[in-house]
Amino acid sequence: QGGVKVLLTEIVLPAGSAEELDSARQTAERLGRITSAADFSEQARRLSVAQSRVNGGRLEWANLSDLPDGLRPIISGLRPGQITTPLEVTNAIVLFQLRDVAETTAQSPEISAIEYARVSGPADAVTSATRMADTCDDFYGAVKADPSLTFTIHSESPDQILQALSLRLMGLDKHEFDDMPTAEGEQAEIVMLCARVYAALEDVSRGQVANNLRSARITSLADGFLAELRASADIVYH
Repeated sequence: QGGVKVLLTEIVLPAGSAEELDSARQTAERLGRITSAADFSEQARRLSVAQSRVNGGRLEWANLSDLPDGLRPIISGLRPGQITTPLEVTNAIVLFQLRDVAETTAQSPEISAIEYARVSGPADAVTSATRMADTCDDFYGAVKADPSLTFTIHSESPDQILQALSLRLMGLDKHEFDDMPTAEGEQAEIVMLCARVYAALEDVSRGQVANNLRSARITSLADGFLAELRASADIVYH
């Protein structure tokens, strides 16, 4: 059994207040008329508030089955170059452009759970915490040092996660955080992806097992190397 993977570009417009929402709707209507992938990417670099803006809004290949339930039929109905209708979520409006689509011959494992961390509190404190955290576990120290912060880790199946949050997590890799606006005034919240947990496939070949073991070994060596660098580094926070 095979699957389908898609290549997307995202633009996230801030809409935390009534004025921002009206402005974002007008901007989204204009962006929806773009036909060039390069132009859409340039607008993402200029206007988007998601971390992907540094890459022109371009996301990595994603399995169609891994997308949020509400987004999956919308993306599957697009042709390369087309843009979704504006998706209004909490404090933001999101648009996606389909850049490419491909079939995969290997069966894609389904995500059984998504582990993510949420950190909220005064905007300055949240910003300071993100500078000190490379992984989800690093936030424990930041929150212990600053009681104004709230920190929680969740593990939920994809169908339990609200679409607005699913969209925030979709474009993140492990230990990346999203800084979409989620509160007004001095309060802020960030979300960091801790892990995606995949369901085991019933029919797994010896080659797949070997590849998994090799990948796990490489990951273990990389984590050990980073731990050594971190232990020997002289880090000063400003």
